Amino acid sequence: MSTARPEAKHKALKAVANVCCSRRNLPYTAAVKQQLSLCYRFKSNEPARPPLLIGPGQSQDLKLHEQFPAFSLTLPVEVYNNLCFCSRWIEYKGTRYKSGMFLLTGNDFRCPVFSRNEMLVTLNNEPLFVCKPFATLGLDCHIKGYVIREVKSDLDWFCVKHSALVDPMPLSLYLAANGDNVIVPKHFLLV
Repeated sequence: MSTARPEAKHKALKAVANVCCSRRNLPYTAAVKQQLSLCYRFKSNEPARPPLLIGPGQSQDLKLHEQFPAFSLTLPVEVYNNLCFCSRWIEYKGTRYKSGMFLLTGNDFRCPVFSRNEMLVTLNNEPLFVCKPFATLGLDCHIKGYVIREVKSDLDWFCVKHSALVDPMPLSLYLAANGDNVIVPKHFLLV
């Protein structure tokens, strides 16, 4: 079931309608074409969505990164001595991650820990997030969001695998009317 815009959802059907010379039974022709393409995908064992799409980036030695001493202890062993591909964005299991997005990475003293994604690294077809944690000041009950502030120390950076995230949905930072930085989770968290 798709929640995409109708224009994007029906793009393939529109392409069939524009190519088809017969206008006699256009819906039937489009439906048969759709069924044949779906049958082909099932027969070829092609996944419904690609597991990992990687955006543009470059290979880097993470040891040369200025924050490497901070997150080196949380890096997997496979990444430690090799060149890694760091990209601007990664789409994994239908969710697009970019640098600068916030992730829910844990719980601390009954408050969620939000971290800003600083770098995206790919390891064995799974994304690794190099993150900088933010301090959670508390819950703003009026807007149902968590007030956070940046931690001044650069020694708290860490690396986390996608499978180790508390919630894999990326979050955005909002500026409240009183000047607070607020993150509103997709789901209300009871921790």
